[in-house]
Amino acid sequence: MKYIRIVSVALFIIIGLILLYILNIILLPEWVTNEGATLSTRGIYEEEKNSLDVVFVGSSNIYNGISPLEIWEETGIPSYSYGSPEQKIWLSYYAIKEVLAYQKPKIIMLDVNEAFSNDYLEEDNIRKLLDNMKFGKAKLEAINDKMLNYDSELSYIFPIIRYHTRWNSLTKKDFQRLFLDYKSTYKGYVLSKQVTPFEGNTNYLEYTEKTDQIQEVSKKYLDKIVELCQEKGTELILIDMPSPHSWTYPRHKAISDYAESKEVEFLELNCVDEIGIDWSKDTPDGGWHLNVNGASKVSKYIAKYLQENYNLTDYRENPNYSEWNNDLEKYLKDKEN
Repeated sequence: MKYIRIVSVALFIIIGLILLYILNIILLPEWVTNEGATLSTRGIYEEEKNSLDVVFVGSSNIYNGISPLEIWEETGIPSYSYGSPEQKIWLSYYAIKEVLAYQKPKIIMLDVNEAFSNDYLEEDNIRKLLDNMKFGKAKLEAINDKMLNYDSELSYIFPIIRYHTRWNSLTKKDFQRLFLDYKSTYKGYVLSKQVTPFEGNTNYLEYTEKTDQIQEVSKKYLDKIVELCQEKGTELILIDMPSPHSWTYPRHKAISDYAESKEVEFLELNCVDEIGIDWSKDTPDGGWHLNVNGASKVSKYIAKYLQENYNLTDYRENPNYSEWNNDLEKYLKDKEN
């Protein structure tokens, strides 16, 4: 009788945990699908452990502006675009921690466009990274960081606490989320063919003696990122994604000075004529991001930079990376069709 009671209690707990797991998935917001930003953040877990040599981290500029399969086609270097909307530098710190828990990249390239914006971030954009993170050390540290500045940190572990009111608006799509495949064929990149020209001043990098100031909190977390990468033996390269809305010469100067003081590389992507960005054709939204035309140009430039400056392995003939060649074939078809 005692044995039956123990088994019954155990089964009750197991069934309860299964139901909790299911509810935590189906009650997530509608934006949690196997596309866009969600696929960029969740897709990295589908990559073979320690298989990526370069990882790009940052805001939506990353997953809209760098196509790892373009880099693969040019060099055979396996890379991934791990981005989330409006990702502040303090959140990038935890994103990099998460990357380093699953991968041992030789290089991390960090987008610094957000280093000059205020450090407040809307809850939904925090959740577009943290809700898609696996439970682990990086996530726990992030939700206990005072920068989170939101109540109910526990809801980042159990989303049902935050989203329980959605129960009466569930649709078939919410239940289908239980069976979604989060493999990112484009390696975190979100392909856009839309064209909406930028109509402002394209001479946004006009020289001036002024220097902008990196936000105090951003600098604090940049310092932590530098230390983390040094500790892990990963090369850190700061990059600024092309953007006439968010980049200026004073910002260029500030990051250049910071990189020099920390003895890290700064790959300036706004100032390079060789890339050949055409703001009348290479943006889907009037200059905020790059479309596939612009991303292809930037990615090819980065591929050349990596090839010329770092001794990275070409894996195109390696049978363990044969799937990358299949993904490239699909990407090229989708890019053209």
